[in-house]
Amino acid sequence: ELERQAALRPALARRKVFIVDDAERMTGEAPQAFLKTLEEPPAATVLILILPRRRALPATVLSRCQVVRFEPRADDTATAARAQALELLGEVRAKGVDELFRRTERLDRERAEALVDAYWLLCRDLLCAQAGAPEALLVNADRAADLAREAATWTQDELLATIGLCRAAREALARNVAPRLTLDVLLSRLALRAA
Repeated sequence: ELERQAALRPALARRKVFIVDDAERMTGEAPQAFLKTLEEPPAATVLILILPRRRALPATVLSRCQVVRFEPRADDTATAARAQALELLGEVRAKGVDELFRRTERLDRERAEALVDAYWLLCRDLLCAQAGAPEALLVNADRAADLAREAATWTQDELLATIGLCRAAREALARNVAPRLTLDVLLSRLALRAA
């Protein structure tokens, strides 16, 4: 039905927008049948798929989409993931590369994605702290003093490069690169200033 409606020209506006909420609930052959429309949407048609997490649909579908990430929800799961990421970072900084390899040994993809997201937000906070942004803009506002101290040890170019590394890590995880390898590279940059 969506494909049929999408093929029609917009009657009242310049574009037609279709929002597929809970897109991860597509079952069976639906995602694959949807590929042609995603590859070549009809003129003046915009399709928006809303997902709770990127890996909720097959990679063949996601590769035909432009991913737009929204700010993290203020929920207990995200807060716990950020706390675990900071704890892991602290341990790797204190104990070195052996701890890095020990802690990432049995890492599943979903946890790796949560850790990458947390480190991405940490780098964002460090960049904001360097710029003198108010605490209210920090994701980890409760750590503002620590963030300001750490931000002083980074150059802006280093932080921007690490944010790029976070983006690349997220894309690598979406393409099925091993979670452990992805996290080892990212943590070595953050904790050990290597790689």
